[in-house]
Amino acid sequence: MKLDSRIEKIKRFFKFSVVGVSGVIVNMGLLWIFVEIFKIEKRLSGALSIEFSIINNFLWNNFWTWKNRRGIPFIQRLIRYNMITILTSAIFNYALYIFLIHEGLNYLISQIVGIGFAILINFILFEKLVFVQEIWKE
Repeated sequence: MKLDSRIEKIKRFFKFSVVGVSGVIVNMGLLWIFVEIFKIEKRLSGALSIEFSIINNFLWNNFWTWKNRRGIPFIQRLIRYNMITILTSAIFNYALYIFLIHEGLNYLISQIVGIGFAILINFILFEKLVFVQEIWKE
């Protein structure tokens, strides 16, 4: 891998991380609002807050992080992004529910831990499957 390519990937990961922070704010803020203000059950609140943060993150990543990658149409990128994020979120949230919430850890802390684990996996999957440079030859 060329040095320029590595620098570009590092820059993209930094942008991805900044977007991720905005997603954490959206996720955690809405989770708290849904649970504490609207009294919605915690697992449903978690799912709703995750979906809103997925949409937030997709839009920022699409128009900023990977703005020059348009190998597949917008709607396909959105669907792939959403599916990957839902899958990784579901896996980490289920594991956290079993291992952390079940053991008494606060639901907000559990959510942060799950987000942390998903960051690297999602970046790799988005880079390879969502924000591609060229249209795939099927």
